[in-house]
Amino acid sequence: VWTALRETPGVLGYNLYGPTEYTINTLGAGTDESPTPALGRPIHNTEVYVLDRHLRPVPPGVPGELYVAGCGLARAYHDNAGQTAARFVPNPYGPPGTRLYRTGDLTRHRPDGTLDYLGRTDHQTKIRGHRIEPTEIETTLTTHPHITHAAVTPTADRQRLVAYIVGGADPDEVRSWLAERLPDYMVPGIFVALDVLPLTVNGKLDRDALPAPDLADAVSARGPRNDDEAELCRIFAAVLDLPRVGVDDDFFALGGHSLLAVRLVSLIRDAGLTADPAAVTVATVLTATTPAALAERLGAGRERGDAAFAPLLPLRPDGALPPLFCIHPGFGLAWPYAALLPFVPDSRPVYGLQSPVVSGAEPAASLEELAAEYLARIRRVQPHGPYHLLGWSFGGEMAYALAGLLQRAGEEVRFLAVLDAQPPVPLAGGEGRSGADGFDAGAAREHLTRAVPGDADVLAGLGDDVVDRLLAARSVHEYLSPSTPFEPFGGDLLCVVAAGNGRQAGAAAWRERIRGTVHAHEVPYDHDDLLSRDAVAVIGPLLRDAFARLAAP
Repeated sequence: VWTALRETPGVLGYNLYGPTEYTINTLGAGTDESPTPALGRPIHNTEVYVLDRHLRPVPPGVPGELYVAGCGLARAYHDNAGQTAARFVPNPYGPPGTRLYRTGDLTRHRPDGTLDYLGRTDHQTKIRGHRIEPTEIETTLTTHPHITHAAVTPTADRQRLVAYIVGGADPDEVRSWLAERLPDYMVPGIFVALDVLPLTVNGKLDRDALPAPDLADAVSARGPRNDDEAELCRIFAAVLDLPRVGVDDDFFALGGHSLLAVRLVSLIRDAGLTADPAAVTVATVLTATTPAALAERLGAGRERGDAAFAPLLPLRPDGALPPLFCIHPGFGLAWPYAALLPFVPDSRPVYGLQSPVVSGAEPAASLEELAAEYLARIRRVQPHGPYHLLGWSFGGEMAYALAGLLQRAGEEVRFLAVLDAQPPVPLAGGEGRSGADGFDAGAAREHLTRAVPGDADVLAGLGDDVVDRLLAARSVHEYLSPSTPFEPFGGDLLCVVAAGNGRQAGAAAWRERIRGTVHAHEVPYDHDDLLSRDAVAVIGPLLRDAFARLAAP
């Protein structure tokens, strides 16, 4: 409708938005102002805020709930104190005693300040750790030429999304079409074709009346070709709690995650599918995500037993673009970065740099020595730039150090991002520091448990020797410092700050060492939770947008 009005000569369409609790004309946008539907901007004497669940403003482009304030706001609901308290909340951004109205609408700011509508917050759901607004997927689906109506809901176990489509489109074709337009985690695993969508007496979608999906529709039709594939399909189905799994089904697309991958590895080892059970690792599952690919990998025997802890972990080895190198945090493993893969363009390979200490090597004597070792490892994969670097915690310090070394060598570093990291600086007196000075093993083990969140048996599944190596790696990296300052980086920096730690000063510290622009974003999570499912749902879009800007002309 918006496009038709916009393209008709002599016609102006105007969208008015507003809850009754303020006025039905609170925001407005004309078809001459925006090429796509928009809520627009507030009317005079009206303020609108897009806030997170802690009533903090979210950056442009990030979804948040819309709150309204101003002289048009109602005082309360008549004779309904409970509902009034829930919807008319204290206004932290206005004079004392003023209120915000919580609309329940999910919106986001465009760069120019215009507001987009994304759906209702009461329809939000979490799938594989990502907070999802089904209306956003429904809107994309209805742009398909053969889909007239669409509805998207989670399955009962909230592990998968189901798309109900009307219009005669082929579900398999729609799945591929949608994957080109949305991140992997937003592509429904099950598609159900309907003649019509069920409606309420008011003509709105009746989500409760949507038919229960056949979970078998979530999997591909091609069955196993041999005993190994058949056993792997059975194990996948058992771990994912599905009736069956096809050989071409992706473990993570069906709702798998890193914790379930640990269980998957354990069951595959117990099944005796390879002569060397240690050959099956989490790294194997990360890089061979279907039963067919995993059977081929195990049959070829290419995976060494220590591959999950190898200094270079190929999280996504294929792609035509220059790779993204992700440097490990203090514990030395790059596994958590797998959660960011849906937000990195499919054509860009992703490698994790892991500490040699985790695979049993002697620790480096200095931060400079370790940086030189990591630089050599990166250049064996990519001899020349442009380079793309990302680091969390200690990995952020190392990413900055590597950027300086590459820059000094005349190479281009096009992308540098740090997740809650401080710049590496020498100690007073100009001496570096190494080893386990002041290391608290009990505290380190607690941090490690949080860095691999979820079931209590995950660390036990890694084995005491591996956990001891991870703690040893932390003791080495946590206290390393350079003997001399690293050269300031000449480009821009994407800096994510964990609000839960009160470390906002870290962004200011980076500005002293970055000659370009520091794009700082505070997120409402603790340092150790930055690659948890909830945090990735916020940080991932920041990363995706940053790569989109790199690709822009």
